[in-house]
Amino acid sequence: ISDYFNSEQRARALGFYMLGISIGDAVAFIIGGWVLQEFGWRNVFLVIGIPGLILAAILKLTVREPSRGSGGAVSSDAAASGSAEKTFGFFEGMAEMLRIPSYRLLIIATICATFAANGLAYWQVDYFTRSFDMTMMEITLPMALISILTFGSGAYMGGFVCDWLCTKTRAAYGYVPAMGIVAATFVSPLFAFAPNPTWAFLWLAVLAFTFSFFYGPVLAGAQILAPVHLRALASSILFSGIILFGVGLGPLSVGI
Repeated sequence: ISDYFNSEQRARALGFYMLGISIGDAVAFIIGGWVLQEFGWRNVFLVIGIPGLILAAILKLTVREPSRGSGGAVSSDAAASGSAEKTFGFFEGMAEMLRIPSYRLLIIATICATFAANGLAYWQVDYFTRSFDMTMMEITLPMALISILTFGSGAYMGGFVCDWLCTKTRAAYGYVPAMGIVAATFVSPLFAFAPNPTWAFLWLAVLAFTFSFFYGPVLAGAQILAPVHLRALASSILFSGIILFGVGLGPLSVGI
């Protein structure tokens, strides 16, 4: 995506990419909720996983691989370090990325944000079940709508706002996610202590919209900081932190 879109469009493009996650979540909530209720949780993995393999094959056959660096100029950080035109091995490349102070801070901030977000997200269904005695389909259908309408639109809007502000200052890659996370922090208690399901779903929608501002700018920021030949590695390091610490430890900590 970074090779297809220049730095002025990249946050929007990556925010739009996050629509795929919101649509996937919505489909998982609807179909997965029904399969879980009718056939058990093990069959959910088969029903949800097989279409992903088919779509991966379609992507491979229909999308052209762009040339490296065709999406715009190299970031000033990479140019200053003299690494813009070099090629690296895995460990050398990781060391090169982690030498960039702003990239290290971006990873730490992302881990902290996703730790909190996944700690909440993975227990949402249990929250509605235990607090309001709702059935699986009563929970998953509204959550599917929230995923598409608010999480998806928030991710794109965050990227749009970031690209607009970046014409004035590159610090927008940090400001926009921070604004969304601060707003989500104030909304979270309203969701947690909602008096009924209607208000709970309403505040959850606002929470999803504000928090999802974070994705486009953060993903684009990692690409801006990375030398051209390290863009894929920069994303893999970032997502490794998200998966290992955010997704891995966030729900566990809440459960404990």
